[in-house]
Amino acid sequence: GLGNGTRLLKMMREAMKKILFATTALVFSAGFAAADISLSGSAGAGMFADEDAGTDGVYSFMKMTASASVTGDNGVTASTSLNVEAGNEYDPGDLEDDTDTNGVTFGNVKLSTDAFALTLDSDGVDDLSDDDNTHDVQVDVSAGDFSVSLTADMDADNPGDAEGASEFSYKAGFSMAGISVTLSGNDLDDSTAIDLGYTVSDALGLTAHIDQNGGDQETKVGMSYGMGAVGLTASYAMYDTADDDWDLGISYSEGAMSVSASTDEESDWELTGSYDLGGGLSAEGGMNADSDYYLGVAMS
Repeated sequence: GLGNGTRLLKMMREAMKKILFATTALVFSAGFAAADISLSGSAGAGMFADEDAGTDGVYSFMKMTASASVTGDNGVTASTSLNVEAGNEYDPGDLEDDTDTNGVTFGNVKLSTDAFALTLDSDGVDDLSDDDNTHDVQVDVSAGDFSVSLTADMDADNPGDAEGASEFSYKAGFSMAGISVTLSGNDLDDSTAIDLGYTVSDALGLTAHIDQNGGDQETKVGMSYGMGAVGLTASYAMYDTADDDWDLGISYSEGAMSVSASTDEESDWELTGSYDLGGGLSAEGGMNADSDYYLGVAMS
C-alpha cells in the first residue's frame, strides 16, 4: 500500500545517505597525490536565422573546462570540473540560438573505482527514467556483464521542488553476445521502461523500446546500418492514444567532410554538414524545413 511505499522510499534515502557518508570517509582516510588538472575548450561564430522565434543575426561563443582528478592510495579516484562559458551559442542539433551561454558553473564531484561510482551534484543528476526530473546523488555498480544505477533526491521535502517530481530512479542492465537488456523506472506510477538491443553484425544493429509513458504506452523499434562512409537509421513508434510516427536518417562521412540528413512522418526534414579545415578549425552549416539555417566556423 501507500504506507509501504513511503517506508521503502525513506529506507532508500537513508541507505543513499549511508553510502555517501561511508564513501566520503573512505576517500578522506587515504592520502592523495597532487591532482591532475587538464584544460579543454571550444569556440564558434557564424550567422543564423530562427524563423519560429522570428530572429536572425550573428552568434559567437567560447567555452572552457578545467578538469581535476586525484587517486588515493586506496584506489578511489575523485574528480570534478569548472566550466566557463561566454557569448551566445548556436545549437546545431536543434537549429536554435542559445542566448544564455554566459556564466561559470561547477561540475559534479565523482568518487569512483573500477566497479563503483558515486556522483554528487545538487539538482544536477538526471532521473534515469525521465530527464525532466533532477536528483542529487547517483550510485553506479558494475560486475561483469551486469550493471545497476540508482539516483535519489536527497532534499525531496524541499518546498522548491516541482509538484509530482520523482524522488528516486533506477536502471539495471545486462549484455552478452551482442544482446543487451535494460530496465529503468522511478517511484512515480507508469514509469517503467524496457530497452532491448541486438548487434546482428558490425554493420547492423536492432533496438526496441517499451515505455509506460505515464499511462500512454509507447512501443518503438529501430535499426542502424553502416556501409563504409554511409550510415542509415530508421525507427517506428506506436502509441496507445496518439498517432504512430517514424524517423529516417542518412549520413555520409569521408575524409574531412561529413553530411547528415533526416526526416519524419510530418516531412520535418533537416540537413547539416561540416568540413574539417585542419588545426582544430572546421566550417559547418545546416538548414531545415522551417527555413531555419546557420553557417559558421567551429574551433576545438
